[in-house]
Amino acid sequence: MIVAAAILFTVGAAVAGCSQLPFHDESYRARIPDALQEAELGISAAWAEVGLSGFVETLYVGGTLEITEESNKAVSTKLVGEVIDVVLSNTPPPSTYLQLSFRDSKDTLIDLSSTFQELDVAVRGDGSISMEDAKSIAKDEHR
Repeated sequence: MIVAAAILFTVGAAVAGCSQLPFHDESYRARIPDALQEAELGISAAWAEVGLSGFVETLYVGGTLEITEESNKAVSTKLVGEVIDVVLSNTPPPSTYLQLSFRDSKDTLIDLSSTFQELDVAVRGDGSISMEDAKSIAKDEHR
């Protein structure tokens, strides 16, 4: 009985340990949003956070994007590339995925799926892309 309880405790502790975020420098929470706002990309109220999705970390970055009605809420591939370049240039924490989340001035979520499709990037069900794809987009931004 004691052995079974010890095994159950060990398994429970191992599973609980796997579901917690590893320690990393939290300065990205200010550094990335500040850099996005200073880049004059039309982004305000920017934020950055890391979350755990299953066993992998995702970097979530977002804010309010100033867009005009004429743009029909389409976000250009150039802007997405510039945003990703700023994010990756500001020492983000180690993450497997990146999810961008922008809203317009009326607090309506802006759909980026067509932009990622135009960039020929695979988007996961939660709207995130792999960091490898993000690095490729940022690299293309410099060409």
